[in-house]
Amino acid sequence: MPEDLVAIRALTQCLAEAWNRNDADAYAALFAEDCDYVAFDGSHLKGRAANARSHRALFETVLKGSRAVFEADIAVRFLTPDVAVMHGYGSILLPWQRTVAPSRRSLQTYVVKRDADRWVIHAFHNTRVRPLKLPRGWMLRLIVGFMRIRAALAGNAPPARVMP
Repeated sequence: MPEDLVAIRALTQCLAEAWNRNDADAYAALFAEDCDYVAFDGSHLKGRAANARSHRALFETVLKGSRAVFEADIAVRFLTPDVAVMHGYGSILLPWQRTVAPSRRSLQTYVVKRDADRWVIHAFHNTRVRPLKLPRGWMLRLIVGFMRIRAALAGNAPPARVMP
């Protein structure tokens, strides 16, 4: 299993190398044919071909010359001997950036599976790190009071309808 940990953690290095060459096909090749890829903006790509198409368009336009940077601390938890969940932090540096802006730091979740002789990414979810800043003092009391009034006024009202 130690060699599996090395191989799984190496996926982020392979992703970075492909990204840093702006090579959408090499990037997408690290994913399963039927992968699920959720980007930081909430877009959901289904399949390797969609992944390659999307990244090709990005590499040819707004992310041309960008670089992927992954932090070394990568957590891996095996669900079975052939399936693992991996969490790690990463960022994209735009061509003029030398350091990672805190607003561009993301937490990624990967589901990886051993397919034949290699580990492949089957699912990927990218979320920007945005620590919740709770109000304090009088502002917190005001918000809590407002929420209590709203709840009291709602009474036994049915739950709000979720928009499709």
